[in-house]
Order: sequence, then structure tokens, then C-alpha cells
Amino acid sequence: MAERRDVLVGVDLGTNSVKVGAFSMDGLTLASSSRSYPTSMPKRDWSEQKPEDWWKATIAALRSLCKKFDPGRVMALSLAGQMHGSVFLDRNDHVIRPSIVWNDNRTAEECREIIRIVGRETFLSRTRNLPLTSFTLPRVVWLKRHEKGNYRKLRSLLLPKDYIRFRLTGVKSMDVSDASGTVMMRVGSKRWATRILDMLALDPGSDPDDGYCRAYHPGSPPQHRFACRDPSGGRGCQATGRRCCSGGLP
Repeated sequence: MAERRDVLVGVDLGTNSVKVGAFSMDGLTLASSSRSYPTSMPKRDWSEQKPEDWWKATIAALRSLCKKFDPGRVMALSLAGQMHGSVFLDRNDHVIRPSIVWNDNRTAEECREIIRIVGRETFLSRTRNLPLTSFTLPRVVWLKRHEKGNYRKLRSLLLPKDYIRFRLTGVKSMDVSDASGTVMMRVGSKRWATRILDMLALDPGSDPDDGYCRAYHPGSPPQHRFACRDPSGGRGCQATGRRCCSGGLP
């Protein structure tokens, strides 16, 4: 008799906590759990979180969730989460510094500098947005200006939920909607805004492929570029969900 796979697990990495839920195929909530994590505000207008805190909270919430239903029924796992937060990784995929999250406002000067160098109309025509303190690009400029040692270590940039997916699967990726929120993407063509990045002396590392954005890898060679698409046609998500909720949690 074939094993029944009829449960979807969702992970929502929020600003203050991670919420996880198990759902039937017709949308009924079967179980839920959550765990919180702290936010650090070491200076005025700063707001930071530790990606390791997200990871530990996510695993704890999933473990709790899987006690409330039969985890062998999991078909797949999906992730959502806070946008714009910057997870800076080095060549060994270690986190370089705490994440600068979306409600951090330290980059007002960097936003003005971006417009001064690129020009308002040029920036708008490519990204369909303006650089705001909540967006990702000004954080990269800030890192290069204020933490030069950390910038030199930078090899990958991920958003919060993408970091959790990376820890679960080993795959670095970024979907188009999140990539547009970095204000580093040409929205019309779904490719990195290389002219803007060149003007700011930043290296995008790779272009998106087939309408999907790739993880941002400053200066990385082609063999280190990771496409967002799941080449298994969804089986990778299924395997992740089953591993996480069937006794395979780290």
C-alpha cells in the first residue's frame, strides 16, 4: 500500500518570530507552532538579527510541529519570510556579521549617494524603484564603506528565508519577487542591473537564468553560481519536507 503524502508544511520567517504550520491539501490547518528570536539595536536606527537565531528557532518550531501530526504524510515544505534583510556569507558559507534587517535605517546617506552616482531616472528605469533604507543594495554599499574587512570577505548575499532554505538544502537561490526588492535587478528583463552595480563598483557575480534570479555572489567564478530553479521539478522540495518532518531534522 502506497504511503500517503497529503500534508504541506509552511515556514514563515517573520520579523519577530518564525511560524510553521501543517496544512491539508484542501487548506485546513492541521497543526502549528512558533518560536521567537531577539532583535539587537546597538546604535540609533540600527536593527540586526543573528541568522543562527533564525535557524535554531526554525528547527525548534519544526520539531514541535512534527509532534502534532504524522510527519510521514509530508509532501513538501515551502518558505516565506521577511524581505530585504541581508545575510552576508564568506567563502566557507559562514555568516560574516549579523543580518541588517528590513526596519534598519542606517543607510540614508548611502541611498542619497546611490542616486547621486547613478541618477534618479536611470535608477528608476532599471529597477522600477528608488533606493530606500529598507532595501538590500544600500546595505551592500554601507558594508563596503564602513566595514571594509567584512566586505572583502563577502562571497554570497542571501535574504532571510533564502538562508534558511540554504541551511536545509545546501542550495543558494533567490526568487524574482525577492530579487526585485533588493533594487539590484532590472525588473523588465529579470537580470541583475549590472550597469548600476558597475557604477557603484560592486560585482554582481552572476546573471539570472530563464527568468529566475540567482544568489548574489560578488566576484565568484561561474562554477559557484547557483540557479534558483529546482531541477528536480519539485522533488527537491518534497525531499526537504520529508527529511525535516520525518526524523531528519538537524
